[in-house]
Amino acid sequence: MPAALYALAGTLIGILGTMVVDTVRERREARRRNQEALRTVCSDFMAQVARVRRYSFALRDEPQNQETWLLIRSAYTEARAYYERLLITADSLSTQKAARNVLHFVYWMSRTAHRNITGFDESANALHDWTAKLYAEVRRELDLRHPDDVYKEPPGGFGTPDWIGELPSTGEEEKGK
Repeated sequence: MPAALYALAGTLIGILGTMVVDTVRERREARRRNQEALRTVCSDFMAQVARVRRYSFALRDEPQNQETWLLIRSAYTEARAYYERLLITADSLSTQKAARNVLHFVYWMSRTAHRNITGFDESANALHDWTAKLYAEVRRELDLRHPDDVYKEPPGGFGTPDWIGELPSTGEEEKGK
């Protein structure tokens, strides 16, 4: 009889051990899938934000250009859809808040460009700051070792290198814009 009890106890321990290992493995795999989904949705979101930003710079130079305004509206709609996906995917409230602020400031960047009113540079600067915060928060959720180490471009960008004026004009510069 004791041998049967030992065999039964051994079987139960083996089954419980297997269940614990499977549960841990499933949780780890679910976390990896969620991290990949977050990485993808954040990349897609920021790609649309970058489109709105780029078109906003073009619209600032020509505020009445309806074609550019339509491109901005389309990209903003896509960015908003990706933001909604990000809300579902992100665990952290800080990540969600940073994404919302990115969306907010890229919206105002486009609106000030379209209406040709003040606030464009302020919106662009705030967008720059919130983008860095979003990247840091997403990196934190992805368990990267140094999540706050996000490269920040200098305010106003890099500018035009001095040697650009020395190159002969080929007419290609206008095509590349």
